[in-house]
Amino acid sequence: MVGPRRYEIMVAGAVRHVRRQIAGAPATFCYLAVLCATTAVLAWMGHKSGSGIVLYASSNLRRLTADPSQALFSSAFWLASGFRELAMWGLMFPLVLAPVERRLGTRRTIGTFALGHIGATLIVQGMVAGAIWLRLAAARWEDMPDVGASYGFITVAAVVFALIPGRWRAVYLAGLLGWIVAISHVFAPDFTTIGHGIALLLGLWAARGLRRHRETIVRVVEETLAEAPATAAA
Repeated sequence: MVGPRRYEIMVAGAVRHVRRQIAGAPATFCYLAVLCATTAVLAWMGHKSGSGIVLYASSNLRRLTADPSQALFSSAFWLASGFRELAMWGLMFPLVLAPVERRLGTRRTIGTFALGHIGATLIVQGMVAGAIWLRLAAARWEDMPDVGASYGFITVAAVVFALIPGRWRAVYLAGLLGWIVAISHVFAPDFTTIGHGIALLLGLWAARGLRRHRETIVRVVEETLAEAPATAAA
């Protein structure tokens, strides 16, 4: 049986661990806190009013045409599937986003997330516009809600491909693909499925650049270490 003193030590240790995790990845946990707040607001307002907010915050074709910067920004901070989707992000953010932020830094992580969120959104909505113009899709598609964290998250998750050992990359990529297919069918079986694929490709492209950057750093360090004895001898 755990005594009071031992229990206090365990709680204090857990609190310190949580503080370290948050301090090491402030953007991740601040973003998660905002999603918690906006999801609670939607639940409090009810389905009809909440749906109106989600539609106004969407980065769909109509909103992008009217106010592109506002649509691209606001769409990242609302979830269309409520607490069910929030629970998923509550698990995935600490597992994926937080370690990447601690490894790459806050600024680079935010930039990678923005690349996926903005890039995939613009490409997908461009495809929607083309499909409507060619009469391959109904005009109502320009008003479809398009919010959430999935595009940016998938791009950051794909960057992990460059940070793990080579022997595990195929396994990780297969797992990430399986997860993308699963959420595409559970949460958004529509044009956003294409957006998830585009976000993955953007992340792999960013991972390639990151891998080249790391290789350059390693080569410079190795050359510097190799030249050091010669310089000292001279």
